[in-house]
Formats: sequence, C-alpha cells, structure tokens
Amino acid sequence: MKKELIENAANSYAGIARPSFVNGEFDRNAIADAFEYGAQWLINNAWRETSPHGEELKRNVHVIARIKRGFCIGRFDVVGYFHEYIGFITQSGIEFPLSDILEYAYLDDITPKRKGGAQ
Repeated sequence: MKKELIENAANSYAGIARPSFVNGEFDRNAIADAFEYGAQWLINNAWRETSPHGEELKRNVHVIARIKRGFCIGRFDVVGYFHEYIGFITQSGIEFPLSDILEYAYLDDITPKRKGGAQ
C-alpha cells in the first residue's frame, strides 16, 4: 500500500475529526474513534478484486486470497501448459484460475511493519 494513499486518508480524516484537548490530555474516546476508523479504513482498502486477465497483479508476491472455498495464502504467476495465463498458486502448489478468486490482499499491506525492517 502506498504511503501517499495512507497520508491522504489521514488528512481526510483529520479534516472531519476534532479530538478535544483538555487540561493537557486528549480525549480517550476521540483516540479510540480514530484508531477504529484507521483500522476499518485499512480493511476496506487492502482487499482488491481481480480483473479478468490479471493485468494489475503483482507476480511472485505473497497474497492472501478469498476463494469460493475459503482463504488461501499463495502468489499470482503464469500457469498452464499449452495456454499460459495468470493464475493463483497456493503455497502447496494448487493452481486456481482468476475467476475463482473473489478478492485478495497483499500480505505486505496487512502485516505489521516493525522498526528496523524486520517483519
């Protein structure tokens, strides 16, 4: 997820939210509301739908995909023997066509970032 997208959303929220600052302390309810708003924003913006041919997909990057049978962790890559196409490959090597993918999220977008680059 791009830093610019997050900054724009934060600025947008800052324009509508007015946490109170009384006697040197912030209102706990305002902080909780901002945290909840941010978490909900991340959930809503991390998940994407695939296009019919997968032109927008990053290949060989770990994703979590919601398929018709549940959730799988894997990656998008070229699959097929005679007719190559972009498909989803689970960690166990099972291949799914893009039509089976209901939505997906890049793991980098939904996993916490730790200081020093470790995850």
